[in-house]
Amino acid sequence: MGTDKKDIIFSEVADYIRVFTYGTLRINQGNYSRCIKNTKEIYEGETSVSGMLMVLDDIIPMIYPTIDKSRKIIADSFLVTFEVFCRLDRLEGYPYYYNRIYIKDDKGNLGYIYTHSDYSERDKIQSNWIINQPDFVKSGDYLEARGSY
Repeated sequence: MGTDKKDIIFSEVADYIRVFTYGTLRINQGNYSRCIKNTKEIYEGETSVSGMLMVLDDIIPMIYPTIDKSRKIIADSFLVTFEVFCRLDRLEGYPYYYNRIYIKDDKGNLGYIYTHSDYSERDKIQSNWIINQPDFVKSGDYLEARGSY
């Protein structure tokens, strides 16, 4: 199952799609080097989005949407081509393993982010359960958490 271009919302920059990355796709991390680096990407800088971050087995980042806007995840914002976007879908196992949702960051930019669950399921996710898990990253920053392992 491939990604259909007609179903994608492009950014205000022609032929580019905004994505927010929060784990191994952050700048200078392993999957960034494999999937994004040396493409025609435009790095927009660090930002934050609402959600809760867990890092499973000390390496696998997953975010969970939350209605609690005080919980933030640190992310990198990129504009990528459709080709790179499709590569990210394959890496993340979309739509079978990770879901892709369209959200607004704290700077007001709209873009895609890969989540373990869908915002329509946010009410099913119990924040108290997540914050009591040993894999919960209170700071919301994968790079900071990874440095502490």
